[in-house]
Amino acid sequence: MAPIEAVRDFETGNVVVDAVVGTTGEVNLVSILAGPPSLRAPAVASLKEYRYEPATRNGQPVPAHVTITIHFRFEP
Repeated sequence: MAPIEAVRDFETGNVVVDAVVGTTGEVNLVSILAGPPSLRAPAVASLKEYRYEPATRNGQPVPAHVTITIHFRFEP
């Protein structure tokens, strides 16, 4: 179990973002739609590390908008 000091300031919540996934699966543009201000930067940072399967049109990869909800939770 984590010491109480380590979890006292841990914030939980959801951050909803609109992102553009590029043709190679990278997240290019991120717009925050909702969420606690203190969790927005960590949400964007985590999205920049993630790779998606790109959308396709006529068998070719194309950029696409996606709406993503990132959940920040603490479960002891």
